[in-house]
Amino acid sequence: MGNIRPSMFVVFEGIDGSGKTTVSNLVAKALRERGIDVDHIREGGEFISPLVSRMREFGKDTRNIDLQPLPEFLMYVARDAQLLAECINPALSRGGLVFADRYLYSYEVLGHYGRGLEVEQVRPIIDSVAAGVWPDLVVLMDVDPHMARARRRSSKLRQKSKGEKSSSGGSRKGLGGVGMMHRLRDGYLKLAEREPKRWLVIDNCNTDLDVVVERVTEAIASLYEGASTAQVVTGTKVAPRAATAAEAPTLESAREAFYEMIAVRRKNEPAVAAYFLAGLVGQDAHEWRKELAEEAPHVVAYGLRGLGDECAWELRETLRSVSPRYVAISLVGAAVEGERADAMRRDLFADVPIAILDTLSGVDSERAWEFREGAVVREPRAVVSSLRRLEDERAWSWRDRYIKEMGGDVVYEDSTLGRPLLGSIRGLSDERSWQIRERCVTESPVQVLKSLDGLVCERSWSLREQYAALAPKVVLRTFDGQDSDVAWAMRRRFASRAKEALDSMQGMDEDAAWGIRDALIDVWPSTVASSLGALGGCERGLALVEKLLSAFPRNLSLLKHVTQIAATEATGGAARRSVLDAV
Repeated sequence: MGNIRPSMFVVFEGIDGSGKTTVSNLVAKALRERGIDVDHIREGGEFISPLVSRMREFGKDTRNIDLQPLPEFLMYVARDAQLLAECINPALSRGGLVFADRYLYSYEVLGHYGRGLEVEQVRPIIDSVAAGVWPDLVVLMDVDPHMARARRRSSKLRQKSKGEKSSSGGSRKGLGGVGMMHRLRDGYLKLAEREPKRWLVIDNCNTDLDVVVERVTEAIASLYEGASTAQVVTGTKVAPRAATAAEAPTLESAREAFYEMIAVRRKNEPAVAAYFLAGLVGQDAHEWRKELAEEAPHVVAYGLRGLGDECAWELRETLRSVSPRYVAISLVGAAVEGERADAMRRDLFADVPIAILDTLSGVDSERAWEFREGAVVREPRAVVSSLRRLEDERAWSWRDRYIKEMGGDVVYEDSTLGRPLLGSIRGLSDERSWQIRERCVTESPVQVLKSLDGLVCERSWSLREQYAALAPKVVLRTFDGQDSDVAWAMRRRFASRAKEALDSMQGMDEDAAWGIRDALIDVWPSTVASSLGALGGCERGLALVEKLLSAFPRNLSLLKHVTQIAATEATGGAARRSVLDAV
């Protein structure tokens, strides 16, 4: 390029887990290798501005759960205004390529499509902040939210394989659940339709990563060398990997279609393939886990959670030295409990005590108390967290001991100390539990909500109503299986926006449940199937499954749940275990 340094701005957009950060960094590297200067404003996923990073952390912090849609939008737009002034505009003035991982589009999508703010309220503010600085090209990494979640979760499983349970409260945006990701994806696609000559939409769900990086690199290089954005957008072709045929599978053939798609996924993303196998019963699932155990041991071990057949135990023995944390975590559920599980817990306890204690949450046996005694000095937070649903005086004496040893009132003011205590009162409705909730709600509001699990009292419903719109993912799962007027009213209110409404009625045979399922076939097909639970094998359930398969023959998440139904029926209709929230 000689001394010519034209200025060019490229933005990468997409929902969380879409691959925009990975692709933008790989493309920046490839372009630099060609001698093209690239200023990446968020290299490696981290903003180059410490101030912008701190602003980002405020938005993520679940302690700020009460942040309303408009001030949230203004805060995010203010963050990009700072990024423009501090980083983007100076980089553009220096010349060369400037990459941004997200731009103002993200906050238009979040504010309008995600939170429901009026577009007439959002657009003028966006335009004012941009002040005419718009990208030459927007690369939208488009991916199905189920696939994005599988990628995020499998990546985190690998990253945390050597660590213990994180004390993090998660992300505030994540409180909206999968429904939020669906709305955001739809919003991005609408923005792409609004400016088809500026937006390059890339299928990053069924396309090889190296192909995506190569094509996007070529597109940006061509743009930098003088091609128009419209030429680049229309001339960039990214061919997805071959997928299974689109014919509607039957209940019997769904299993074959599912494993064909797993085979395709395994070639480039073995960890994601392993993640979709989590919780599945049957010989086919076992054979695939064995195939993937070497490539994705932590994800395979995680997927054994609650499985008590001999094949699962054989894999635990194989993986215990490679992935002790996730082997330990898999030791939960009635199908697993017994001497064999206790022996493995004892063997793994010294290495992964927190994971072992997590499997003993709510267990009141003497061997559970022995494990607690053995870890109380080393891991007091994990010990107290394992007391959930235990309401006798023995459990309360341990809670009191924890509060005293952690500094008394400091426990309520420090979220890292308060969260385990709140975990210990999950499902408890006595006055002492409510006093803890009241004292912790400022620092640990999400954990307070989670502690309402299973409660039916008026106080619990008052708190649910207060936070349902802000944290539907959490609130809707606190009344799983409840058959009451107030529970059904809340499910109906949020079902079209939050799939957790269906999750909360798994296996329920009431007319209200069937009505919600029928109304949401086109909105949450895979969740409708998973909500059937043991009803998947009844006449009405089978008819619903056939309708779902006809409408969504290549929905991998749906095929997984139907495969589970078929596998359960094939083994004599044994009670179907609730599939992990893996998909």
